[in-house]
Amino acid sequence: MAITFSRYDTVDYLATEADIAAYLAAAEEDGDPSVMAAARQDAERARARWRSLTSHLPKDDASADKSER
Repeated sequence: MAITFSRYDTVDYLATEADIAAYLAAAEEDGDPSVMAAARQDAERARARWRSLTSHLPKDDASADKSER
């Protein structure tokens, strides 16, 4: 029986803005500019993923209510 592994991606665990803020704060505490740069890239990829996953949804409930009338 073969064991398979999936590639780890931090972005999979950045599900909210609070998650991103905590992640960036931890990266800043490290003090290494390359760690902070990588964390910023991860944050941008997470936000881009959210935009692509939610782009088909209404912007807010108020606009959805107006279109249904």
